Amino acid sequence: MRQRDRRAGRGITLVECLVGLAVLAILLSAALPAYTGWRESTRLRGAADRLHSDLRLAQSEAHRQLSNVVVSFRRTADGRWCYGWRLETSCDCEQLQHCVIDGAERVVRSDDWPGIDLAPGIAGNTLIFNPRRSTVTAGNITVMGASGDQLRVVVSGIGRIRQCAPSGGLLGLPKC
Repeated sequence: MRQRDRRAGRGITLVECLVGLAVLAILLSAALPAYTGWRESTRLRGAADRLHSDLRLAQSEAHRQLSNVVVSFRRTADGRWCYGWRLETSCDCEQLQHCVIDGAERVVRSDDWPGIDLAPGIAGNTLIFNPRRSTVTAGNITVMGASGDQLRVVVSGIGRIRQCAPSGGLLGLPKC
Protein backbone atom coordinates (compact mmCIF):
# COMPACT_ATOMS: atom_id res chain seq x y z
CA MET A 1 0.00 0.00 0.00
CA ARG A 2 2.81 2.41 0.79
CA GLN A 3 4.44 1.79 -2.57
CA ARG A 4 1.30 2.78 -4.45
CA ASP A 5 1.04 6.09 -2.52
CA ARG A 6 4.61 7.01 -3.46
CA ARG A 7 3.94 6.41 -7.15
CA ALA A 8 0.81 8.58 -7.15
CA GLY A 9 2.77 11.61 -5.90
CA ARG A 10 5.65 11.37 -8.39
CA GLY A 11 4.34 13.99 -10.86
CA ILE A 12 5.21 14.09 -14.55
CA THR A 13 8.47 13.27 -16.28
CA LEU A 14 10.57 15.66 -18.34
CA VAL A 15 9.61 13.83 -21.54
CA GLU A 16 5.91 14.17 -20.77
CA CYS A 17 6.37 17.87 -20.09
CA LEU A 18 8.27 18.41 -23.38
CA VAL A 19 5.63 16.52 -25.37
CA GLY A 20 2.92 18.68 -23.80
CA LEU A 21 4.83 21.86 -24.64
CA ALA A 22 5.36 20.70 -28.24
CA VAL A 23 1.63 20.04 -28.68
CA LEU A 24 0.84 23.46 -27.17
CA ALA A 25 3.33 25.17 -29.52
CA ILE A 26 1.75 23.49 -32.56
CA LEU A 27 -1.75 24.54 -31.50
CA LEU A 28 -0.65 28.14 -30.87
CA SER A 29 1.14 28.40 -34.22
CA ALA A 30 -2.04 27.25 -35.98
CA ALA A 31 -4.30 29.61 -34.02
CA LEU A 32 -2.18 32.78 -34.19
CA PRO A 33 -2.91 33.71 -37.84
CA ALA A 34 -6.64 33.23 -37.28
CA TYR A 35 -6.51 35.40 -34.17
CA THR A 36 -4.60 38.14 -36.00
CA GLY A 37 -7.15 38.17 -38.84
CA TRP A 38 -10.04 38.23 -36.38
CA ARG A 39 -8.46 41.11 -34.48
CA GLU A 40 -7.98 43.17 -37.66
CA SER A 41 -11.51 42.55 -38.90
CA THR A 42 -12.86 43.51 -35.47
CA ARG A 43 -10.86 46.76 -35.57
CA LEU A 44 -12.12 47.45 -39.12
CA ARG A 45 -15.74 46.89 -38.10
CA GLY A 46 -15.22 49.02 -34.97
CA ALA A 47 -13.88 51.94 -37.02
CA ALA A 48 -16.76 51.70 -39.52
CA ASP A 49 -19.29 51.49 -36.68
CA ARG A 50 -17.74 54.54 -35.01
CA LEU A 51 -17.91 56.53 -38.25
CA HIS A 52 -21.51 55.44 -38.81
CA SER A 53 -22.57 56.45 -35.29
CA ASP A 54 -20.66 59.75 -35.49
CA LEU A 55 -22.47 60.65 -38.72
CA ARG A 56 -25.80 59.80 -37.09
CA LEU A 57 -24.83 61.95 -34.11
CA ALA A 58 -23.97 64.87 -36.41
CA GLN A 59 -27.31 64.41 -38.16
CA SER A 60 -29.24 64.42 -34.90
CA GLU A 61 -27.22 67.41 -33.68
CA ALA A 62 -28.31 69.34 -36.78
CA HIS A 63 -31.95 68.63 -35.91
CA ARG A 64 -31.43 69.47 -32.23
CA GLN A 65 -29.67 72.77 -32.94
CA LEU A 66 -31.81 73.61 -36.00
CA SER A 67 -28.58 74.52 -37.74
CA ASN A 68 -26.38 72.97 -40.42
CA VAL A 69 -23.74 70.60 -39.11
CA VAL A 70 -20.65 70.28 -41.30
CA VAL A 71 -18.53 67.11 -41.07
CA SER A 72 -15.04 67.71 -42.47
CA PHE A 73 -12.67 64.92 -43.54
CA ARG A 74 -8.95 65.50 -43.94
CA ARG A 75 -5.98 63.41 -45.11
CA THR A 76 -2.39 64.46 -44.67
CA ALA A 77 0.53 63.75 -47.00
CA ASP A 78 1.98 61.22 -44.53
CA GLY A 79 -1.17 59.06 -44.67
CA ARG A 80 -2.82 60.25 -41.47
CA TRP A 81 -6.50 61.14 -41.47
CA CYS A 82 -9.09 62.76 -39.25
CA TYR A 83 -12.65 63.98 -39.30
CA GLY A 84 -14.57 66.41 -37.15
CA TRP A 85 -17.77 68.40 -37.14
CA ARG A 86 -19.19 71.68 -35.95
CA LEU A 87 -22.09 74.02 -36.63
CA GLU A 88 -22.43 76.01 -39.88
CA THR A 89 -18.82 75.95 -41.17
CA SER A 90 -16.18 73.35 -41.84
CA CYS A 91 -13.47 72.83 -39.26
CA ASP A 92 -9.83 71.74 -39.28
CA CYS A 93 -9.63 68.49 -37.32
CA GLU A 94 -5.83 68.80 -37.16
CA GLN A 95 -6.15 71.81 -34.84
CA LEU A 96 -7.10 71.27 -31.22
CA GLN A 97 -10.49 72.61 -30.15
CA HIS A 98 -11.39 73.70 -33.69
CA CYS A 99 -14.21 71.18 -34.18
CA VAL A 100 -16.39 71.87 -31.14
CA ILE A 101 -20.13 71.69 -30.43
CA ASP A 102 -21.50 72.65 -27.00
CA GLY A 103 -18.00 72.78 -25.54
CA ALA A 104 -17.11 69.21 -26.56
CA GLU A 105 -14.47 68.48 -29.18
CA ARG A 106 -15.93 66.36 -32.00
CA VAL A 107 -12.89 64.79 -33.67
CA VAL A 108 -11.70 61.28 -34.56
CA ARG A 109 -8.07 60.80 -35.65
CA SER A 110 -6.15 57.96 -37.28
CA ASP A 111 -4.17 57.59 -34.04
CA ASP A 112 -7.39 56.28 -32.47
CA TRP A 113 -7.53 53.45 -35.04
CA PRO A 114 -4.03 52.07 -35.82
CA GLY A 115 -3.87 50.04 -39.02
CA ILE A 116 -7.08 51.57 -40.37
CA ASP A 117 -7.21 53.93 -43.35
CA LEU A 118 -10.07 56.20 -44.33
CA ALA A 119 -10.85 57.42 -47.87
CA PRO A 120 -13.72 59.89 -48.26
CA GLY A 121 -15.58 59.86 -51.57
CA ILE A 122 -17.37 63.14 -51.01
CA ALA A 123 -17.23 66.37 -52.99
CA GLY A 124 -15.02 68.81 -51.11
CA ASN A 125 -14.44 66.23 -48.35
CA THR A 126 -17.37 67.66 -46.38
CA LEU A 127 -20.85 66.45 -45.52
CA ILE A 128 -23.42 69.11 -44.67
CA PHE A 129 -26.46 67.99 -42.69
CA ASN A 130 -29.33 70.42 -43.27
CA PRO A 131 -32.09 70.09 -40.63
CA ARG A 132 -34.71 72.16 -42.43
CA ARG A 133 -34.93 69.91 -45.45
CA SER A 134 -33.47 66.79 -43.75
CA THR A 135 -30.94 66.52 -46.54
CA VAL A 136 -27.22 65.91 -46.61
CA THR A 137 -24.41 65.95 -49.13
CA ALA A 138 -24.40 62.50 -50.73
CA GLY A 139 -21.23 60.42 -50.78
CA ASN A 140 -19.40 57.54 -49.17
CA ILE A 141 -16.41 56.93 -46.95
CA THR A 142 -14.35 53.78 -47.39
CA VAL A 143 -12.74 52.28 -44.28
CA MET A 144 -9.79 49.98 -45.09
CA GLY A 145 -7.80 47.52 -43.00
CA ALA A 146 -4.13 46.65 -43.41
CA SER A 147 -5.03 43.37 -45.17
CA GLY A 148 -7.03 45.21 -47.84
CA ASP A 149 -10.50 44.43 -46.46
CA GLN A 150 -12.89 47.33 -46.92
CA LEU A 151 -16.15 48.54 -45.46
CA ARG A 152 -18.07 51.52 -46.72
CA VAL A 153 -20.34 54.01 -44.99
CA VAL A 154 -22.79 55.38 -47.55
CA VAL A 155 -24.71 58.62 -47.04
CA SER A 156 -27.66 59.28 -49.36
CA GLY A 157 -28.94 62.74 -50.22
CA ILE A 158 -32.12 62.19 -48.19
CA GLY A 159 -30.13 61.47 -45.03
CA ARG A 160 -29.98 57.67 -44.95
CA ILE A 161 -26.68 56.42 -43.50
CA ARG A 162 -25.81 52.75 -43.97
CA GLN A 163 -22.85 50.37 -44.04
CA CYS A 164 -21.92 47.84 -46.70
CA ALA A 165 -18.97 45.76 -47.89
CA PRO A 166 -17.63 46.31 -51.44
CA SER A 167 -16.58 42.66 -51.68
CA GLY A 168 -19.88 41.48 -50.21
CA GLY A 169 -20.66 39.48 -47.10
CA LEU A 170 -17.70 40.79 -45.09
CA LEU A 171 -18.51 40.87 -41.39
CA GLY A 172 -22.18 40.19 -42.10
CA LEU A 173 -22.76 43.37 -44.11
CA PRO A 174 -24.56 43.47 -47.49
CA LYS A 175 -22.66 44.00 -50.71
CA CYS A 176 -22.38 47.60 -51.91
